[in-house]
Amino acid sequence: ATPDLLQAPLEGTNSILAEKLRSVPYFRQLIVYDSTGLMLGGYPETDLNRLAISPTEQQGVKLALSGVQSQIYVVPAYDGERSAQIAFIAAIPAENEQIAGVLIGRTDLESNPFAQPVIEALKGLEDIDGQGFLVDENQTILYPVEAIDTNTLENLPVENDLFYENTLPDGTRSYRYYYRAEGRPWAIVMAVPAQYTQQVALNIAIPLLAILSIVSVSAFLFLRISLGSVSKSLRALAHQASLIMRGDLNQPVRVEGEDEIGQLASSFEQMRLSLKSRLDELNHLLVVSQGIAA
Repeated sequence: ATPDLLQAPLEGTNSILAEKLRSVPYFRQLIVYDSTGLMLGGYPETDLNRLAISPTEQQGVKLALSGVQSQIYVVPAYDGERSAQIAFIAAIPAENEQIAGVLIGRTDLESNPFAQPVIEALKGLEDIDGQGFLVDENQTILYPVEAIDTNTLENLPVENDLFYENTLPDGTRSYRYYYRAEGRPWAIVMAVPAQYTQQVALNIAIPLLAILSIVSVSAFLFLRISLGSVSKSLRALAHQASLIMRGDLNQPVRVEGEDEIGQLASSFEQMRLSLKSRLDELNHLLVVSQGIAA
C-alpha cells in the first residue's frame, strides 16, 4: 500500500513508518529491509546501529526474502519489561512477483490493546497470591517473563486442558490449570494456592450451613406444631376407643378437618353411632321380651 517505502531516503522511510505506526495502534516498532537484506529504516527507534535484531528475526528475514510470506516469532523482552516481544515478519512483494523487501512489526502484550483483557486477568491472580502465565507452543513464558517457575511448566500437556495439583518450591500446595487457546498453540497456566481454594470453599459453605440450619430449625418447629395437633387428635381418639370399649357410647367423637385424622375420627363416630343404635335396638327387644314374659 506504500510503494515509495523502499525507494525513500532514510528520513522518508522513518517518516512513513511513523505515520503507519500512529494510524495502527498495534505495533511498537517497525523495521524495513530491502531485497538484499539491508536495513533501510525503523520507527520509533530510528538509529539503525541501535536496532538490535535477534537471531530468530534474522532467520525470519532470510526466510521472507526466500518467499515465505508471513511469520510470527517470539523474541526476548526489552530490559525491565514483563512481556516478551512478538515479531511479525512479512515479505513485501514486487510487481514481478519477486520479493522487494521485508517488513518487521514488533509488539508486546502489555502495550497491545488486544491483549489487555488477558493481562488484567493474569494480574488479578496476584491479589490472591496466585500466579498466571502465558506460554507459547515451546512452553516459553511470554508473560510475565520474570516469573520463571519450572515446577509450573514441567511436563505440561500438548493438546488437552488439564487441572492438576502441584507443590511450590517452598512446599506450599497449589492447584494449577492449563488451558489452550483457540486458533494459536498458546496456553494459559494459572496457579492458585490450595489454602485460598479451601478458604473460598469455607466462604461458600458457611452461608450455606447457616441457611441449612435455619431451614432445619424451621422444619423442626413446623413438624412439631403439625405433629402436636396430630398427636392430640390421636390421644382423643384413643380415649374415645377406651370409652367405646367400656360401653360408654353417649359421648360423640369430635370430627375436625378433612385429612386422614378427620376421616379416622369420622369412622369412630360412625362406629359409635352404629353400636349405640344396635345396643338401643337390643335393649328395646329386651324390654319387649320382659313385658311379654310378664
